[in-house]
Amino acid sequence: MPLTLVTTPGSATANSYASVAETTAYALEAWPVDTTWAMADPDDQKRALIHASRVLDTHRFAGDRATVAQALAWPRLNVLKQPDADTTSLASLTVNTAMYDGSEIPEPVKRAHAALARFLIAKGTDTDPFAADGSAGVSSIALGGELSVSYDAATASISDGTRFLATVVRPILRHLVRTHQPKTVRG
Repeated sequence: MPLTLVTTPGSATANSYASVAETTAYALEAWPVDTTWAMADPDDQKRALIHASRVLDTHRFAGDRATVAQALAWPRLNVLKQPDADTTSLASLTVNTAMYDGSEIPEPVKRAHAALARFLIAKGTDTDPFAADGSAGVSSIALGGELSVSYDAATASISDGTRFLATVVRPILRHLVRTHQPKTVRG
């Protein structure tokens, strides 16, 4: 059975933030000499877009879902739009009160979605790029009177997918994600 993308904002059956055509247009603009996305099998592209939507929806976005029936995290209400770069000069300093209207998918979400889908295509389907190495950073475990786990920072590693989210996706989404998330510190 062929995969079907549903990109209607707010739909109860939506499974992607962008179509293959939208993602292809963005890929050509963002990576004009990279053919990773363009040369991929159309079904693999659809799978990557669906997987990318699921991964993006794990973020704690600002605001509230537009409807309780929608399948994806966006569209949302009560989220300020990011001011355009050309309107942030000192001469035009004003309070930004423009909000997303609850029926639109912000461009940063679509850009992050396209970048993540392209990353998933580049990684292939052989392994999960978000899977952590089961022993990453653990140097010893003791089960005496209490559980004790020691970590060795030199051997600690994060998955390629987690690294991609931190260095590429989160900066694109920075003003749309809640900022009061606890920070995890290893020591």
